[in-house]
Amino acid sequence: MHKKVIALITAGISISVLATFSPADISAEEQQSDKVMEETGGEIQSIDQQEALQIAEEFFGVNLANAEFYYDQNWYRNNLPVWSISYEKETAGKGLEYFYITIDAVNGDIVNTGYDVNSGEGPSVYPPEISWEDGKVTAGKIVDKYFSNWKDMMKPDSSTEPHKPALSDQAVYTYRYNRVIDGVELPNNHVEVNVSGNNELISFNSTWDYHIELESNPVKYTKQEALSHFQQKLPVDIQYSSLNRYYRPANDGSGEMILEYALNENYPYLDAFTGEWINRRGETTSQAEEINQESIVKKPLEPNRMIQSIMTEDEAEKFARDVVNIPDDMVVENIQYFQNESQPVTWGLTFSQANEGGNNPDVKRIDLRINATTGEIYNYYAGGMQTIEEMNSEEVNISYEEAKNRAEEIVKKFAPEKAHKVYLENIENGYREEAGIYHFMFQRKENGIPVKGDAIEVRISSSDGTLLDFYQSWQNNVTFPSLENVISKESAFERFLERYEVDLGWKMIQSEFKEEEEEHYRKVYYLNDLNVFDQAVYLNAKTGKWHSRLTDEIVTVNPEANDITGLPEEEALKLMIAYGALTVDENGDVHPEKTVTRGEMVKMLMLANNPDPVYYYDMGAEYANSEGSFDDVSAGNEYFSYVEEAIRQGFLDKDDENFKPNQLVTRLELAELLVHALEYDKIANYGEMFQHPYEDITTKEQSGYVAIVHYLDIMPTESNKFLPDQHVSRAEAAQIFYQYLTVRGTLD
Repeated sequence: MHKKVIALITAGISISVLATFSPADISAEEQQSDKVMEETGGEIQSIDQQEALQIAEEFFGVNLANAEFYYDQNWYRNNLPVWSISYEKETAGKGLEYFYITIDAVNGDIVNTGYDVNSGEGPSVYPPEISWEDGKVTAGKIVDKYFSNWKDMMKPDSSTEPHKPALSDQAVYTYRYNRVIDGVELPNNHVEVNVSGNNELISFNSTWDYHIELESNPVKYTKQEALSHFQQKLPVDIQYSSLNRYYRPANDGSGEMILEYALNENYPYLDAFTGEWINRRGETTSQAEEINQESIVKKPLEPNRMIQSIMTEDEAEKFARDVVNIPDDMVVENIQYFQNESQPVTWGLTFSQANEGGNNPDVKRIDLRINATTGEIYNYYAGGMQTIEEMNSEEVNISYEEAKNRAEEIVKKFAPEKAHKVYLENIENGYREEAGIYHFMFQRKENGIPVKGDAIEVRISSSDGTLLDFYQSWQNNVTFPSLENVISKESAFERFLERYEVDLGWKMIQSEFKEEEEEHYRKVYYLNDLNVFDQAVYLNAKTGKWHSRLTDEIVTVNPEANDITGLPEEEALKLMIAYGALTVDENGDVHPEKTVTRGEMVKMLMLANNPDPVYYYDMGAEYANSEGSFDDVSAGNEYFSYVEEAIRQGFLDKDDENFKPNQLVTRLELAELLVHALEYDKIANYGEMFQHPYEDITTKEQSGYVAIVHYLDIMPTESNKFLPDQHVSRAEAAQIFYQYLTVRGTLD
């Protein structure tokens, strides 16, 4: 039975969501509700609008006069009739508050809530007034106030604990409490609370489902036994993949693929009762079709076209008709020629049935793209309303085996030079019976292992075996590293246990594509992501270390330096290390006494302002072919993104041709940079207005900058000398930037 979403306004009842219902409206609503019940077999509403409003006001403890109402007869998950109520109000000293709640219209249960307060800028303090640990108390009070009925049925989720110290003066701490049923967590049902670094409530939300179906089997395996099962299975596989180089040109030397270990997610759950491996539909490995990674042909097939000249437009049409078997009653509607530096020359053709006047939406269309030299088919798509109706047919006249053989023949015919490099992958949802489609994915492999993201997909009609879709995703002009000196699967899985933990939880099990079957949950052991990295990483199969998917640099979980313990600048150094502004070497040292270069100075400032490494990578990649603002900081320079962003933000001037990134920075240069970052540089130009205690600062050009960092306590000294030409150590720079962060949040 297809789910229906019926709102009062769409049911023909003329109401305003901003006004309360009149008795006549409520009567009409109840009559309409009865009619819908007969059609859907759902439950009948017994909570009216006023009762729902009362429940909402009692929950929030707020008068919700003039709230917005929405009635949904078949709520998206459980076909329940629900009331959804939302309300905004402006409170002096608190800002704009937003309230949201969803109430079961049968029995008044609260199934969803949300609260958010936008208090504006407000006072900012760095470091935050409270730590994440301190904020637990405030979050606990919110749970006590609003969710006391659920408190004893929830467990704190430790995965929301931050792995790095706060860098912003707008710190937000998240606390999540998962529902526990029969001693097992159900993460889909939870309460989440967000608390500011100033110890104020920012928002909360909750989801609580009273109608879920739970399997009653007990837990027969301990967590340690489950871990042993995972260690025996070793759910990791080696594969080729590529870095996330969105903007990189094809000739930048990044054509070598990476060799990585990745999680095998085909059967990710260990049944806590039977000890069997199951997929997301509850099927065991014994029910699975064995994946034969043998290529569909052993040797390369001859290309469709042996002539090495580019096809003309007429030749392309004739070739397409011959190879793809375009029906005679279809004519060329559109033809295009594509050529660029990084891809083969192609023809794109659209065929359609005769359509006089162009007003018939039922005509069939075929779109395809072919290699203009070899004749290889890259894409094929059959469309049109008639084709869609055939796809949605429930009639099944073609068996899976017949469709599979048909798909293999199509791959050999359309992409003969690639057929020896692909095998049929097992797709969990490979057959969509109600949609009338068989879906096959032929995975690319090189050197005997899969290439992530590279495959040929084929969709076949289950009613008559017609080809509906053929699509290639295939990287060209790439090389593949050898399989020599790779770490073992055992070692790889041990590294994955740094990022994941074997946990027991309720997981949803759902039969394939059967909308009428209700969701049900089973107790399983699974790998829970601990979110220890703040960027996309992969496990390099050769180094055995975690690498960034952006830069390919080695990424360390919570790096710690051996040579900073007990230093006055220890906390500041830890902060700079945590966000990558300073790096720890292979011996575990950061060398706090080492002097800082101009390039390092700008990098530290920009990461203090925006610590997202992805932002700077994307910026550098996007402008990889652009000229830099300075002759000596080109796109390939490690400081390019930071310097260009500093210029864009107005922190650096482009007065000189060279930036001299490797030159040691002086105290005066650092002071000038920080004053620019605080946007006080225009005031600093009026040096004669400032007084300071330093006898070695005599020019008005220097006085303004030095006085500002002195009186803001960013660069304090213990004598009457500022030492403008003195170089700055890493420890000193870290402490200065820490002071800068402390001051930044207090300034308008």
